[in-house]
Amino acid sequence: MKILHVTETLAAGVLDVIAAMATSQRELGHSVAVLHVDRPETPPSAELDERLEGVDLIHLGHRESGRAKRLAVLARALGDLAPHGYDIVHLHSTFAGLVGRIVRIADVTIYSPHGYSFLRANERKGTRIAYLAVERILRSRSALTLCVSEDERIVAMNSVRAKAITVRNTLNLESLGEPARPATRRQPKVVNVGRWAPQKGPDRFVRAASALSSMATFRWIGDAPTDASHRWSASGWLDPNKVLDELRSADVIYFTSRWEGMPVGLMQAQALGVPAVAVRCSGVDDVVIDGVTGIVADDEATALRHLEGVLRDSAALRVLADGALSKRTRFSDEGYGEATIHAYRLAGAR
Repeated sequence: MKILHVTETLAAGVLDVIAAMATSQRELGHSVAVLHVDRPETPPSAELDERLEGVDLIHLGHRESGRAKRLAVLARALGDLAPHGYDIVHLHSTFAGLVGRIVRIADVTIYSPHGYSFLRANERKGTRIAYLAVERILRSRSALTLCVSEDERIVAMNSVRAKAITVRNTLNLESLGEPARPATRRQPKVVNVGRWAPQKGPDRFVRAASALSSMATFRWIGDAPTDASHRWSASGWLDPNKVLDELRSADVIYFTSRWEGMPVGLMQAQALGVPAVAVRCSGVDDVVIDGVTGIVADDEATALRHLEGVLRDSAALRVLADGALSKRTRFSDEGYGEATIHAYRLAGAR
């Protein structure tokens, strides 16, 4: 098949998913291209070329432009690509999903929300209602919603009333490397990974650091403002391999997101044997096995109590770490490409 992946957000977890999907489909013999608009957080072209080796990358400029400009550029580019005869157009995230379902250029259009916009807890209620209304209006403009977690599929079917299936996010465990036990140190190390944005709940992480800095060191893996109190530190932007190095050095990941699809950073931490304490949101239950590989709490206050508890009990923390390692193969990418192609065929692709 001739497949085109489209996104307005080729960075962070969406990049991880598209890279895994596109390269695995190419290895199966399909012709695969990725169309994206550059944004400030988009990695350099050299890194994208390395991660998407053999995939046709179609870069659109406007890295510093506003969203309206980027979406207009994306719409024009899709129109220009219409004569290329793609069998499948796979749209990733809200805004590419909006544009690509209006400007349809293939018989079969697939949509992956990667965390529905109407779940954004930082938005006003009226805005979230509008986002949901748009998703319902556009649901007939795609043949299938391909969800990255079971939580997301349930939302797609119950809230949007869309035809949806799940193909869970996976990891290449071989390239992830072997887990590394944290070094012996006076205090355990608590991390989180992601963009410094309301979705990821950095305010929750900061509150935990303020409350428990006497018991542990806290480190945000990613760009973040400077902490004048020195209760936590940030790594700054890192390439993917250095992110993994940071995760290997952690004793626990305190996952604070307010909404997700199926969080890749949390998956990586678990596969490397890092136990999790997480505030429940969509996608978390697909990653953390409560009581086995970590602890999932319904609210921030409860999560903070559990975090304090495991920091006080190193034996309990080790049991959870061993549980995470014992379950790491559930994230294997074996058969991932075949699963995505099967989903396309269910949607009507030939």
